Formats: sequence, structure tokens, C-alpha cells
Amino acid sequence: MLWVFVAISSAAAFASVNILEKITLTRYVPSFAAFTVITGLFQLPWVVIIFLINPPEAYTLFEWTIAYLSGVCTGISLIALFYVVQAKEVSRVIPVYTSAPIFVAILAFFFLSEDLSMWHWIAIFCTIAGAGAISYDARPGNDSYSLLIPFFIMVAASAIAGVGFILNKLVLDTMDFWSFLPVRNMGLATPTMLLAVRPSVFKATIQALTTRRSLGIILLNEGLMVPFAIFLTMLSVSLGPVSLVVTAQSSRPLFVFFFSSVLSFRRFGVLHERLTLSTLLTKIFSLVLIVVGVAMVSAL
Repeated sequence: MLWVFVAISSAAAFASVNILEKITLTRYVPSFAAFTVITGLFQLPWVVIIFLINPPEAYTLFEWTIAYLSGVCTGISLIALFYVVQAKEVSRVIPVYTSAPIFVAILAFFFLSEDLSMWHWIAIFCTIAGAGAISYDARPGNDSYSLLIPFFIMVAASAIAGVGFILNKLVLDTMDFWSFLPVRNMGLATPTMLLAVRPSVFKATIQALTTRRSLGIILLNEGLMVPFAIFLTMLSVSLGPVSLVVTAQSSRPLFVFFFSSVLSFRRFGVLHERLTLSTLLTKIFSLVLIVVGVAMVSAL
């Protein structure tokens, strides 16, 4: 069950990444497009480093293409994620984004011949139900009351991320992990860096990278935390069944909720999420569903 520990560790790491992304987008890099470009840009040094340390082995063009497309899917989903995270509470956005298990499970069942028992499906739907409930904000008169547009953007992003996970699994069955990772990172960088073709985005990107305060938090998150979280994610996918690995990683909202709540206390004042009793109860109930789903996956 090593894959369970690795998958949950990657969820905690990505939760930290999401919190730092929210802080960066609201305090240091107000352009989500510029931040997305920077995210893609930071993939490239790791590509070079891995190629130098571990020269890629010989694989077919089809295998290289699948590895590249898995990264492209991840990059497209990140564009949508950053767009919504900038305007909404991160503890409500991430749960919807982590609904990828439902798409992964269906695709893995049909295309990877993975066996899913009734209890596996119950665990998956339990996790997704909690993720959906935590994203609902029932404040009358609030612009996020319906959350329809952000919700559907996140559902689409989640579906695309799910396709990326399936492609990861397909190619990792035949390709060495260290040959796969740099090609996957190049794929991730492609759609994200294409946003820089707009002059305004390019200017905002340069400004963010040349300002000391913004560069510091960017280096911490994109240069250190993101590669570490990605490594844990890819490792967990290579160790266990893809649909169940992604479901275990849906525990990310639990960590996001904890981190964002603590940082929203008046003593810290870093984030400004609502901490009313009704909001906390809704989130806690939703998180119970998520944790139960993850526990079922771990035990089966």
C-alpha cells in the first residue's frame, strides 16, 4: 500500500502549492495569465536537468507523443484552475478540480481494463459528493451564489486533467519514469507559455519576474514545491491503479481547508475566507465525505 502513502503525500504537497498560488495571485502577480506563463516557464529548467542526469532511452514516436500530450492536458487544466482560483475561495475551487477520479475511473474501466468493484465506485462517488458539496456557497445576494460558470470551468478542467492521468498511466506501462517526466513537463509548458503571445501578458510576466518580493514566492512555489508535488504524483501513478491513486489524491481539499482556515484567522490575515459556523459546518461535512471515500480506497 505504498502508493496510498505517496498519493496522500502528494495531495498535501499540492495543497501547499495551491495556497501559495492563491497568495501569489492576490498579492504579488494579479495577472492570472502571467502567473500561468511563469508556471510553464519553470518546467523548462527541470527538463534540461533531468535530460542531463538521465539521458532518455529509445522509445517509439507514439510513446513520446502520449507523454507530451499528458503534459498538454495538465497545462490546459491549470490555465482554468488559475483563472478561477484568482477570484474564488481556494478551499471551494480545489474540491471541484479534484473531481478527476470520476472521469479517470470511467476512462480506466473502458480503456485500461482496470477492475473496479462496487465498493470502489462507492468510494469514488463519496469523494466526489464531498468535493461538490464543499464548493457550494449559499450566500444570498453573493456573486458566487450559483457558482455555475466557475463550477463548469472546474468540471471541464477536471475532465481534462483526468485524461492527462489516463495518458500518464498508458505511457508509464512501457516508458521509464525519468524519460517520461521531462517530455511531460514540456507538454505542460506549451499551452501555459503560449499565453505570453499577448503583449500585456508578456509585460506582466517580466514585471513579476523582476520584482524581488514576487520572485521570491514564485521561486519557492514553482521552483521547489511544484516539482516535488509533481514527482510524488507521477510516482504514485506508476505504483498503483490510476483511478484509485487519483481518488486518494482527492484528499487535497482536506489539507487546503486546514491551511486556508488557519491562514484566514485574524492573527495571520494572509487569506480572507469566511469562517462562520454555517460555512465551517458545510465544509467539515463535505470533508468527512472526502475522508471516508479516501479511507475506503485505502482499505480495499
